Amino acid sequence: MKRLIVGLALLAFTPVAAALAQERPGANPHGPLRQGVDCSDCHTANGWKPVKNPMAFDHGKTGFPLTGRHAGVPCERCHEGLRFDQPGAGTSTCASCHADVHQGQIAGECSRCHSTSSFHEVPAVALHARVGFPLTGAHLQVPCESCHHNDQGGAFAPLSQDCMSCHRDQYLATTSPDHAGAGFSTDCGQCHTSLTWTGGVAFDHAAAANGYALVGAHALLRCASCHISPGFTPRFTPADQNDCISCHQPDYQRAHGTAGFPTTCTDCHSQDAWSGANFDHSKWFPLRNAHDVSCNRCHTTPGDYTTFDCLTCHGASQTNSRHSGISGYSYDSAACYRCHASGRGGG
Repeated sequence: MKRLIVGLALLAFTPVAAALAQERPGANPHGPLRQGVDCSDCHTANGWKPVKNPMAFDHGKTGFPLTGRHAGVPCERCHEGLRFDQPGAGTSTCASCHADVHQGQIAGECSRCHSTSSFHEVPAVALHARVGFPLTGAHLQVPCESCHHNDQGGAFAPLSQDCMSCHRDQYLATTSPDHAGAGFSTDCGQCHTSLTWTGGVAFDHAAAANGYALVGAHALLRCASCHISPGFTPRFTPADQNDCISCHQPDYQRAHGTAGFPTTCTDCHSQDAWSGANFDHSKWFPLRNAHDVSCNRCHTTPGDYTTFDCLTCHGASQTNSRHSGISGYSYDSAACYRCHASGRGGG
């Protein structure tokens, strides 16, 4: 009797039994089985439960391989009542299991954005580039909800790509500077970059300021340093790029006013910084050895920096006594240096 029962049990898991189940759907709780699928792919002769672990059934043969999170989902989550002929979902019918959080506003396959590893982890950078709004600079650092503030649970709908749709408040602010009052363009990309709103301005200042380009330290100044808001009226009106004194009159008076230095600031200063001036005296008169003295030793009259010869400092009373009788000697700098090449008396 025992042998008969075992024999009947083995018969139940043969291809013949599977064929009988196909003919009699009521005898198989899973519904009609796919071609090439047998009961023994999942069950054993020891009992209907538990099923094999792992099962011999290859879900990929159905056209829907179980990858990522799908591999750990119980069969009944997708096949209600363990009817494997239902629901018949495919890779392009994610909505048969997943609710469309985008509410039909994003067309195309779900797999363009989502993967089976996680429904909520999406490659936002690649997706934004695909829709024509690449995330660069500071845009990479802000949370998605900063722009998609009306969306819930990741249901991000397409937004306007116009900068003003997000940065209207900054444009309408009356400081730094007053864009609306000055009549600035609402095309923010003409001046700003995605790195930061307050810095990295790409505005062509030379084109709008009669050729005055913002170079060196000038490029780091706030607009309000030179312009009055509202209206963006210039505080200074330099004639050209080298007209420093129109802006730096207070600096000049503080450092050079009493000495009467020339107002051609670029003779000593650079546009990188006001401090650290470096005047190249050799363009007029090389300061060699003993000549390396304070300015007022030679320039005794404030404001008088005209060219002078050696006798300006080394008077005729000093030189004539030592050079009397020298034929053709001329009291000028070139003649002195024929003998006094080092700039010291005695050669």
